Formats: sequence, structure tokens, C-alpha cells
Amino acid sequence: MLKKREARGRKENSDIWKEPGKDARFFAKRLAIGGVVMGLLSYVFYHSWWFVLPLSLGLIPYVRILKKSLMRKKREQFRLQLRDFLQLLSGNLQAGDSMENGMEHTLSELAEQWGTKSFIYRDVESMVRQIRLSHQTVRILSRWGDLRQDKELQVFLQVFLYGKQAGSDLCQVIKKTTDSISRRIETKQEIDTMMASQRYEQGIMSAMPMLLLLYVGLTNPDYLMVLYKNPGGIAFMSVCLGLYGGCVLLGLKILRIEVEE
Repeated sequence: MLKKREARGRKENSDIWKEPGKDARFFAKRLAIGGVVMGLLSYVFYHSWWFVLPLSLGLIPYVRILKKSLMRKKREQFRLQLRDFLQLLSGNLQAGDSMENGMEHTLSELAEQWGTKSFIYRDVESMVRQIRLSHQTVRILSRWGDLRQDKELQVFLQVFLYGKQAGSDLCQVIKKTTDSISRRIETKQEIDTMMASQRYEQGIMSAMPMLLLLYVGLTNPDYLMVLYKNPGGIAFMSVCLGLYGGCVLLGLKILRIEVEE
């Protein structure tokens, strides 16, 4: 029974981040680019299109990288939405609304700012419906944090629920949380701005070895022919391709700076 509950919880946590149309377009576009790159690598390093098949195995870890990248982007987007939701909620509470009514009154603004298919709108709209039926605000908010597994949201809920039990000023609690999220977002945006040129340069440098081999192969085919069509040359080019791929991955990892939670 416990295992079934854990499995159901993992499935719900996975489903809550899904955006079927956007996800499909994201993967289709990048897998198409990945297929083209595999074709170019097969031609440049082996002068044979048959090597596309074994090289396609590289799409397996590539898909995993894409999934992590997509989830990271979704979490960043959710935090922007969460910040706006908390700002709207804080304003409603200051105007005299209760927590439940304040959440409901944010829906129209959230729909205008982020759309009805956004993470935050779907979450808040679902919670408002549940609160109307059960009036168990604390339990519903706690479950929201468990499903999203977002640290900013969980910190806010911990502070908020403690403040609610202690009778603290909820407006101040929400304001401080909003300020904290805003600072982290601004820090991340500043880092992205500073690293934009480095990422551009890293992309050019990553492409240069392949482009040079392609240029030499097209302008002077006999110059590199000794590296093709023989076991020794294929082995040597395979080692070079492995080193090349490792350097590209290392460069991507170095340039990915995370803001400490």
C-alpha cells in the first residue's frame, strides 16, 4: 500500500509539470537538430553516413540533458509566476480579503499576465475549487508544496503556515517571501546577462573543430583520406570524437552557474 502511494505521488509530481503541446514542440525541434548534428559528425569524422546509426546512441544521454534543461526552465518560469502571485495576494490581503478570497481574486490578474494554461493559474484555480468544497486551506496549501517540490514555494509555505498558527501578520510574511524570490530572480538574470557573451563564444569554439575538418575535407579531400576507410584511422577519429564531445560537455557545465538556494 505504501509503495502504491509513493508511486502515485511520483506520478502526480511528474504530471503537474507537463505541458503536452509545448513539450512536444521542444523535443521535436531539438531532436531534429540533434539528428542533423549526428549526420554531420558521421560525415566529418568518418566520411560515411553509416556511422549515423551508432552515433545515434548519443541521443539517449542527449534526451536526458534535454529533460533536465526543460525542467530547469519550467522551474524558473514557475518562480516568476509565483512571485507575481504572491505580490497580488499580498495586495488583496492588505485590502482586507481573507486568504481564501485573496487567492480567488488573483485569478483574473494571473490569467491576464500568464494565461489560463500557466502553472500558477492552474494551481491556484485548482486550490480555490478544493477550498470551496473542503475549507481545508492548510492541508491544500501543504499538498501544493509537496507536489511542486519547489524550494522557494516550500520555504514560503513553511513560514506562512507557522505564521498562520502563531497569528503573525500574513501580509508581512508574504511580502518578505516575495522580496526574497525577487532578489534570487534578479541575481540569476544578472548572471545570465554577464554569461551571455561567454556562452556565445563557447558555442563558436565548440563548432570550430568540426567546421575546420569539414572545410579541409571539402577543399582538399586527399589530405585527410589516410584517417578514413581503415581500422587505425577510424579508431583514431573515434578517440578524437570522444575528446571533442567531452570538451563540449565540460564547457557547458562550466558555464551553467546555479544560484544557491
